[in-house]
Amino acid sequence: MKVGSSKFSKKKIIAVVLIVAVVAALLYSCSRASTLKRGAAAATTSVTTLKKTSLQDSISISGTIQSKTSENVYTTLNNPVKQVNAKVGDIVKVGDVLATLDTSTLEKDVQGAEYSTKSAEESASLNLQKAKSDYENALYLYNNHLNSELVNAQAAVTSTQQDLNTQKSSYDYNQYLYDSGELSKMALDQEKAKLTSAQNAYDKAVTTLTYTQNKVSQDLKNAKNNYDVAQTKYDDKSQRTTLEKQQQNLKNSIITAPFGGTVTVVNAVVGATANGVLFTVEDMNNLIVNTEVKEYDVAQVTVGKKVVIKTDATGETEIAGEVSRVAPAATESTQGTSSVTFAVEIKITDHNPNLRIGMKARMNIILEEKSDIYVVPYDAVLHKADGSAYVLAAVKDANGYKAKEQPVKTGMETDISIEISGTGLSDGMHVVSTPENLSAGSVLKLPEETA
Repeated sequence: MKVGSSKFSKKKIIAVVLIVAVVAALLYSCSRASTLKRGAAAATTSVTTLKKTSLQDSISISGTIQSKTSENVYTTLNNPVKQVNAKVGDIVKVGDVLATLDTSTLEKDVQGAEYSTKSAEESASLNLQKAKSDYENALYLYNNHLNSELVNAQAAVTSTQQDLNTQKSSYDYNQYLYDSGELSKMALDQEKAKLTSAQNAYDKAVTTLTYTQNKVSQDLKNAKNNYDVAQTKYDDKSQRTTLEKQQQNLKNSIITAPFGGTVTVVNAVVGATANGVLFTVEDMNNLIVNTEVKEYDVAQVTVGKKVVIKTDATGETEIAGEVSRVAPAATESTQGTSSVTFAVEIKITDHNPNLRIGMKARMNIILEEKSDIYVVPYDAVLHKADGSAYVLAAVKDANGYKAKEQPVKTGMETDISIEISGTGLSDGMHVVSTPENLSAGSVLKLPEETA
């Protein structure tokens, strides 16, 4: 009995449990059906209302405004400042006198140098003319065998040669007479003495000719050397160069503007010794911003790209600019690091009187820009398995809003926005901005309906 009673109790318990489960399922089904009948609780979601607009893809950077044309006006003279004609902020033209230096001592030095240089150059010119004439005359006489010393020496050789030949013939004849017994030994000795004298005269004449030839040749060389020396002295312009340097110093004592612009720095003080940078002149109408772009972005930054510039001084006013230079090599200090950058120059194309050199500028380099397009948040676009894109449009019906798939084509993208196009899109259409966990047919509640 105990055993039977135990089996009966277990079966009863199992039956009760099954009944409870079935009842719970039925109640859940009824409740869900009732809920569906009433309408599911609408999901509150944000939407983007379509309207033709523009889209920009840009890089944000910053930099300092500078002048493209800037020049320091300095002097190497150590003269006192006599007069200062410009102050900071003055607009000057090229050649305008900014300051003058005291050059009373320099003027005297220039006058003395002018006199001595003129005298030395005139003397050198006269010496050159004489040396040139002497050399050319000597060369002409030498080449045409007209040198008087050579002519006389050669004549003496010819004359003594003739005498020697005559004496040799006479001696040979007298030697014959002597050998024939027709001439005495004394007479023959006298003829021999004459022959010896003639030989000596000829030898002397030849020696004199050789000496004269060497002397004339050396005299010609000396004349050429004298001519070369005179030419070198004439060509030596060191004294003239010194004078011109002093004259240039005199001119440089008048400090002028190198180009038209604005005086931004004045270091010149009347009475103080002038040395180094006295003024800085900059072109305020030719402003640039030097900045740096990261390696990741530099390939998209090219010369001519538009730039939007803002500063604290100009508020929200957008000032136009363009990329005017992109460095071909990375900034040296960043090479080999994890933050490689490239120097970029931005030219400010808008003239804004409130811009000043040294101001910090915030800039956006426009990489790509489109207008008259529909734009939605990047996350608003969904993709099907085949890759086609769509958005969820919030379509109104009698019971409120429901999500509807709207096929689209995508275009230009930024980090947060994307261009969409396609038939069926129109101004005023509501597109779900964050369609996560939503699908076609989902009941929606727009933000304005939550109030």
